Amino acid sequence: NPNFPNAKTLTNTARFTFDNPNGSGTSSITDTQNVTYYEPSITISKSASPAVDVSVGDPVTYTITASNASGRPKSYDNVIVDTVPVGLVVDPATMSVAPSSYSPSQAALESGLGGTITWNIPELVAGAANNVVITYQASVSPITGGAQTYTNDVDLTGYTLPSTLPDAATRRDDRLAEDDATITAIG
Repeated sequence: NPNFPNAKTLTNTARFTFDNPNGSGTSSITDTQNVTYYEPSITISKSASPAVDVSVGDPVTYTITASNASGRPKSYDNVIVDTVPVGLVVDPATMSVAPSSYSPSQAALESGLGGTITWNIPELVAGAANNVVITYQASVSPITGGAQTYTNDVDLTGYTLPSTLPDAATRRDDRLAEDDATITAIG
């Protein structure tokens, strides 16, 4: 897997050696070309509103924003995994982007038992105009109650090349980003 820093110049040299047809030994021709390696620069952010003085049962809007810095190549086969803590009741009807999966189940997240929500984003194109923004609502479960904090983590994994290329597994590298949002429930 390549693990070069962004904007690294790589040099490719080709050399052709052959027997001189005029009978005077061997001859060689060499040519060199430089290429600059660019990679995606992915980030993810997560916020909660409101984040403090949240009452049991009141909706909290979570916003997840996945981005790739301007001037960078696409990030491929991106996976966003949102880890919801026990005590938050997720309302799947409020999802702005349909998730790819829930674990252990959608019912567990709807019941405040915690788990993960996963979204698969095939390509994350560079620039703020191409950000992927996901929103949904959750509330503090009456079972776990107030006077607690709830931290909700999110991770983004993207790749430098698409998985559909030949030998992609040995030629591509992953890029990772993470963030979290914490809410405080009143007692």
